[in-house]
Amino acid sequence: MRLAKLGLEEGWIAAEQFGSVPGRSTSDAALTLVHDVEAGWTHTKPLTTSALTFDVQGAYDSVQYILLICHHYEQGVPLHLLRWILSFLLKRQGSMRLDGEDGEMEGIHLGIPQGSPVSPILYILFVAPLHRLFGPAAIDRDLRLVRLISYVDDNLFYIASNSAEWNAKVLKKAYDAAHRWAVENGQRYDAAKKNFIEFVAPRASSVVAGQIVLRDGTVPAVDRMSSFRWSGVHFDSQLRFRSHVDTVTASAKQAAGGMAMLMNAQKGMRVADSRRMYIACNRAFSRG
Repeated sequence: MRLAKLGLEEGWIAAEQFGSVPGRSTSDAALTLVHDVEAGWTHTKPLTTSALTFDVQGAYDSVQYILLICHHYEQGVPLHLLRWILSFLLKRQGSMRLDGEDGEMEGIHLGIPQGSPVSPILYILFVAPLHRLFGPAAIDRDLRLVRLISYVDDNLFYIASNSAEWNAKVLKKAYDAAHRWAVENGQRYDAAKKNFIEFVAPRASSVVAGQIVLRDGTVPAVDRMSSFRWSGVHFDSQLRFRSHVDTVTASAKQAAGGMAMLMNAQKGMRVADSRRMYIACNRAFSRG
């Protein structure tokens, strides 16, 4: 947590990164997208916002130590912190267990160990240079109009204009730039885990692109009557959130049925424990 706080203070962590950062959450990432989409709809001629989601395949496992340290050094991370990070990553060993038999211990020379609180922080520091390729500071004029928001290794591009076709063209360009960065830094995007959606204002007669053609496949746009899940929220093209409400309501009803069994008046849990569980479940569902 101290490393994340220091990263925010020193500007090592991208402003558009919402994962493992104090004061930011999946809800903030979702609300950022919703705010910008609805802001585009307030124009005299409502803008169409096109968004593309993509995930990193085996994000932590593919990080190379040398590149990670180089990225941190270029961002201004002090030497004593770099030494600490190296001590955390180096001299690790692991073995395979198959049918109850353990293999020999061997050194691990690649990847960030999963399960440690510091691992996601190291990863978001590692990918911070990717965010600088987009937004107002980008070198490419078109990419200045693209916003990239992330929750650790879950990424979403979006852009708004009066032309859905132009949006798709620029998003393809943005994905190509991100793909080049990924290849140069040992990362790989999951070709199957992509969603493309075009947010059109209610009652607007905007023409949509219908799909986006990327270097690793064509992604059809989410149907107007359907939705996709990102950052814990089910998004539809007109931000009605009916699918999200239905999904959360169904999960809440299922949990309520389970709690009713556990809170049996004769053989159930104590009242104090029941209250704690009820509050915890309510909070979980309210956060999606």
